[in-house]
Amino acid sequence: MRGRASSAIKADIREEFEAILRGALSELERESAGSGFAERVPGLVESRVRLLLDTLLNYLVDDAREFLAKAPSSIKNDFFTLDLRTRTKERAAVYDPGTMDLSKDPRVLAGGVASGAVALVGITGTIMMVSSPVLRIASLLATGLASTVAYRVGRNAATGVFRSVLEKDLRNYVLRAQHEAEAWLAGVEEAFVADFNEFLAGVGEWRGADES
Repeated sequence: MRGRASSAIKADIREEFEAILRGALSELERESAGSGFAERVPGLVESRVRLLLDTLLNYLVDDAREFLAKAPSSIKNDFFTLDLRTRTKERAAVYDPGTMDLSKDPRVLAGGVASGAVALVGITGTIMMVSSPVLRIASLLATGLASTVAYRVGRNAATGVFRSVLEKDLRNYVLRAQHEAEAWLAGVEEAFVADFNEFLAGVGEWRGADES
């Protein structure tokens, strides 16, 4: 069976993953890639690949119908009864989008170093210089506020580095996931074609549109 399924699904995969990458990069630009970003992207990949699976099976069934266009009605009916679309989908291996591994957030590191330094100096100074318990508590509170401010300053200072690192992580993940999706869908296509060829082998004298 020769048809458009292989070339068409490759184009669709490329288009879908380009859209996934654009959307995720846009999320980074809006600085909304907060908690759960590393889970949302693989989740989106998985849902898109499931849609691509349905698209591929539609292509394959269309190719099979075209191949059987000149076949006797009995053979066409047997093919439709076989329902290779559902059979292939049910037998397909579970698709795993993998994990998106993120480098350590440089903003957290920068903020943590800055705030930790302020806190250490402040607490040490408080213990050594303030004897009154009340004044000591007040001084510790002030140190905590200064530490928070230092954390925010340090985090903001490293924002550009963070975006650059996370964008690289994102691009690497999407590229890897695209290659894995291509391989997974190619396996699904091979299974469908193998079952279709087995069906043709059992129909007897009719040899198909390509040889008629």
